[in-house]
Amino acid sequence: MIEIGDKLSDRYQINDVIGQGGMANVFLARDLILDRDVAVKVLRFDFQDNKDAIRRFQREAMSASQLLHHNIVEVYDVDETDQQQYIVMEYVKGTDLKSFIKQNAPLSLELTVSIMSQILSAIEIAHKNRIIHRDIKPQNILITENNEVKITDFGIAIALSDTSITQTNTLLGSVHYLSPEQARGSSATIKSDIYALGVVLYELITGTVPFNGESAVSIALKHFQEAFPRVKDTVDYVPQSLENVVLKATTKNPADRYNSVEEMHQDLTTSLSANRMNEALFVPKDMSETTVLKPIKPISSAHKALDKKMEAPEPLDEELVPSFDVVPPIEPVRKNYRFVRWLVGLLLLVLLVLGAYYVYAQTTRFVTIPDVYNKTQEEAIKLLEENNLNVNQIIPQWDKTLPAGTAIETKPEANSRIEKNSAVNLVVSNGKEQVEIGNYIGEAYEPIRKELTDANFIVVRRGMATNDESQVGVILDQ
Repeated sequence: MIEIGDKLSDRYQINDVIGQGGMANVFLARDLILDRDVAVKVLRFDFQDNKDAIRRFQREAMSASQLLHHNIVEVYDVDETDQQQYIVMEYVKGTDLKSFIKQNAPLSLELTVSIMSQILSAIEIAHKNRIIHRDIKPQNILITENNEVKITDFGIAIALSDTSITQTNTLLGSVHYLSPEQARGSSATIKSDIYALGVVLYELITGTVPFNGESAVSIALKHFQEAFPRVKDTVDYVPQSLENVVLKATTKNPADRYNSVEEMHQDLTTSLSANRMNEALFVPKDMSETTVLKPIKPISSAHKALDKKMEAPEPLDEELVPSFDVVPPIEPVRKNYRFVRWLVGLLLLVLLVLGAYYVYAQTTRFVTIPDVYNKTQEEAIKLLEENNLNVNQIIPQWDKTLPAGTAIETKPEANSRIEKNSAVNLVVSNGKEQVEIGNYIGEAYEPIRKELTDANFIVVRRGMATNDESQVGVILDQ
């Protein structure tokens, strides 16, 4: 168990907890050799014997270490200590994009395009290195105070050439950003990442996810059964050119989506241009239309020749005349296209049933963390226990808006999918932060006033109460 104050490999001094997930915890540490802050991601102790978890953890390190880009969190080191595996990464001071959207929505269109452009740049590099992320969502995107974006968590990323990944890995990503083909049970592709990117862009613009439901299954079904909601239904001032980027990235049929992230990036870059503001609504090709081929007519001359009665010439000698049968007319060969269509339809139905069964099977193992925001601590604990989750730790935190004893969030956060009976941490409000100030009696008023004002305090002067000129401008009471 890693604790504050521990040293990993006599190099990384653990100073604070900055994140807790379903499989790993993230700590703020100090690299004692290079004298810099780093983020250390440690596989949770209860997953140390889980081969799938270890393989996923190692895949994250391997995938991210191959990608050098200013919009991707850099991996510095990978090691193991006391049978606990950890990854040392670049420390990003900021928050995740999900929290950023909650705090700042609605975002300006210019900021939306800027953030999305950085995300696309990062995923573009991953795809060029033949790596599919498979878990693109705002929770895996960090953003600094300067609005610089960093992509993280390549834990379920997969190389395009990797054929050892089985179908069981196709639904590891968050269901809110799941492509229709993955929801049906198909493997993830570049087009699946593009769909997730379209959902992220939708959320950046509207502040909400496109589909919600009571369970992961119901949300997954909506991705391939219901029409993707229009951006303009929520934010009517969005230009059609920008909405078209969302629509093209999130079509049900992968063939109608952008062919690459690079193509999507180029389209987004000009989406706020004046000459594109009123462009036509993007409509995907109607895949229900089929091309009817003209029937192939039999060559009439050939049949006429075969239909004629074949007569032998008058024999010179009866013994030399060979015997033969008249060849019957050849019927045109007709392919049973109806049977082929029926067979294809049956196969699609089988795949759909298998996909739905797989999604259902996943729900018996995993649960969705409920949203406990603004509930009392007791209500939050009860709600988590009702959803087959255990509360591991109560984390107090100052909050300007919520009264003391009120739940702020869980770690991992609400709507995350984790195994039943897993432990989560509950962040509870301590109320407004109380700050102790010094004793300023006898000090000069102006310097103290400036110091407190710079620290965001409001200084109220109650008047002057002295006849001693030497005490003018001096604080007599507080």
